[in-house]
Amino acid sequence: VAYVSRSGGMSNELNNIISHNADGVYEGVAIGGDRYPGTTFMDHLLRYHDNPE
Repeated sequence: VAYVSRSGGMSNELNNIISHNADGVYEGVAIGGDRYPGTTFMDHLLRYHDNPE
């Protein structure tokens, strides 16, 4: 399982929930809620899409 979140706190919660209900988290990214983030949701979603694992 991989995910992208805007919130670091939500990332902690997602890690906990996923780890208890699946084989763990492959990758979790918190991009933050800044007005000018370094990456976007689409940057990471496209990267996940291109990785068959």
